[in-house]
Amino acid sequence: MSDVTAMSDHPADTSTPQGRGLKHALIRRWPTLLAILVSIPGFTDEPTRGLVDSFAVAMLLLPLWYVVIGATGRRNLTWWVLGGAIALFVGLRFQDAVDPSVVLLSISLAAVVWGTIRGRLVEPAFLLQIAGLAVFAALSATALNAADFDTALYAVAAGWFAHGIWDIAHHRANAGVARTGAEWCAVVDVLIAVQLVLMSLLL
Repeated sequence: MSDVTAMSDHPADTSTPQGRGLKHALIRRWPTLLAILVSIPGFTDEPTRGLVDSFAVAMLLLPLWYVVIGATGRRNLTWWVLGGAIALFVGLRFQDAVDPSVVLLSISLAAVVWGTIRGRLVEPAFLLQIAGLAVFAALSATALNAADFDTALYAVAAGWFAHGIWDIAHHRANAGVARTGAEWCAVVDVLIAVQLVLMSLLL
């Protein structure tokens, strides 16, 4: 009787190995699934100059995220910093008193100073993040100051795609932000770049 009770309390797993494998794969790849979910609506938007400029400013969030994590040395803060940065960006878009790009760059530079004070400047990984900040800030500025729409669009698309490669490299090296964050960001970055170029050609 005890054997019967035990069997009824713990029913056998009737799922197939393939089903269990798919389930585990989906659970393991949750950052990718989340990235796809949040990116899908963008494929219905026509890339106007206003939208392109918004993505140019948003691009500054990417190096900011990496620099802050590099300055603190605490990868466990990856998602908290990302959430705070996104919330700040959204809030900045609802005001006209200060340029959002100035705020984001100021925070990034403050993180660089903080990291320097903490002795991070001797670490190649932190120097790499500073270089990344310079490159992506330059691409953002190029887009925002471009006289024609195509230059702005392709500068922004190139920046987001390049940061997707940046994320993949950091994910493979298990460096920078947490690997889940790098995976999520890589997918979002590449999809944004693709949607900007694709929608400009189709719409």
